[in-house]
Amino acid sequence: MPQYSEVDYWNKRYEDEEGNPYDWLFSFADLKSILEFLIPDKNTDILLVGAGNAPFSPDLYQIGGFKNITNIDLSDVVIMQQAAKYPEQTWIVMDAMEMTFPSHAFPVIIDKSLIDTLLCASQSAQKTATMIAEAYRVLQPGGRFITLSLHGIEEVDHYYRTKEFNWNVSCFHVKSDRWNEKENRKRSVAHTLIVCDKALADGTTFPRPYPLHIPTGTLGSDEYQRLKERAEQVNLEHALQLSSTEYLQCALFHAVHGDSAVRQLKIALMMAAEDARMKKRRESEASEETKMDTTEDEDTTSISPESVYDPENLFNTLASPCYFTLEHYVQQEKCRLKKGIRELSIQKLQGVPRDVSAERQATQ
Repeated sequence: MPQYSEVDYWNKRYEDEEGNPYDWLFSFADLKSILEFLIPDKNTDILLVGAGNAPFSPDLYQIGGFKNITNIDLSDVVIMQQAAKYPEQTWIVMDAMEMTFPSHAFPVIIDKSLIDTLLCASQSAQKTATMIAEAYRVLQPGGRFITLSLHGIEEVDHYYRTKEFNWNVSCFHVKSDRWNEKENRKRSVAHTLIVCDKALADGTTFPRPYPLHIPTGTLGSDEYQRLKERAEQVNLEHALQLSSTEYLQCALFHAVHGDSAVRQLKIALMMAAEDARMKKRRESEASEETKMDTTEDEDTTSISPESVYDPENLFNTLASPCYFTLEHYVQQEKCRLKKGIRELSIQKLQGVPRDVSAERQATQ
């Protein structure tokens, strides 16, 4: 795994990427209405942690009209690159887990996917908690900490809801325009927005009503669920279109019989394949006439390493994303399919000729 928390990794990456910046998760245009609601005063001092070379910060200034932006990043390479391109903003080499700013320095802090980088690093939980604690320290009383993450709410929410932090936490789903039903169907349909409003200086009063309501740009729970279900259906339909009957059979077998049966099937298949190999070897040692007679009389290689249930093919099938998508689907159908798939499995193991009607019944 890349060393996401190491400065050398990012310095090399930014040297290689110069001239090809990329906005993770969202562009500023995607978030414009949300950010204008969350930061109504465009003269507010904003700290952007882990700024990188994304167009988000320049667009925040040039398109959004937010004029007081301080960007920090661990990489001195990207800070020099960005400072040369956008001198109207402040660019500082600094570790978001160990900021040198005094406490209560900024009224607004934005993290767009730095949390995702830390969650992919070694000691991820500790580093993520440290970064959020530093943001809390640097955030002014009554200030707002805005996080955008590709991780689900349930994966990151607990980092913000600890007894050390006296702030109100609001979580939202923001639809990703980068998802579609064709080439980008495997992308997330939405990403996570977390807004933390810190208590005022007296420690008891909060500056804004809670729970926070964002009027535009976020998904309601029902809308998010419908979108998520639609994405699952699209991926399922695509998997079904690409799947062979053998893939469907493997998925059905797993759903009906469970992991233990699949392990037993693998062993049986390996033994059957080995028996088939040995049988072919013995045949090759026989006379040409005997081999010809055997070939004409019967199929002696109905179970072979080249069959659809060859162990190597089966292992690949069981490990494939397509397989697990199908497994989720057939869980709902396992009672109806149990008889048919059992018969198919027995036929395959015993070398019985393929029963097309049973196969059709099991896979319809």
